[in-house]
Amino acid sequence: MFAKPCALTFCVQCGTAGTERALNGKLKANPANKKLAVQVKELLATQHPTEAAQIAVRLSRCQGACASPCAWQLAGVGKESLQWGHGCTELAPEIATAAAQYANLAPHQKLTKAIFPAALRGKLLARLFPWPKPKGYR
Repeated sequence: MFAKPCALTFCVQCGTAGTERALNGKLKANPANKKLAVQVKELLATQHPTEAAQIAVRLSRCQGACASPCAWQLAGVGKESLQWGHGCTELAPEIATAAAQYANLAPHQKLTKAIFPAALRGKLLARLFPWPKPKGYR
């Protein structure tokens, strides 16, 4: 059984231009992207507490949008996954709103551009088919 039906994932390597490496050879994380994830998580908890209970906010090492300041995506069981490439701390309220809207979608319902927060329109990188419902998921 899964703890939360939706995930909001931020790339921690975007915006580093692939140049800064740690001693172990891995790319260093971008602190601004970690800060964005924390801000969005706090905004969800304070402004959208019901939806926040349904969303796991997490970090990833790469989402394949390396030229963008910060790629982030929304994914959920029975919902299409959405990826944006222009995250920044100034957009934290809009990202939290989009995540809350996404959490409220019924399975197979689309989060359309018409209801995206205005600052996010035109910045969507990809829409991916919905996840299948896993065995044991209620």
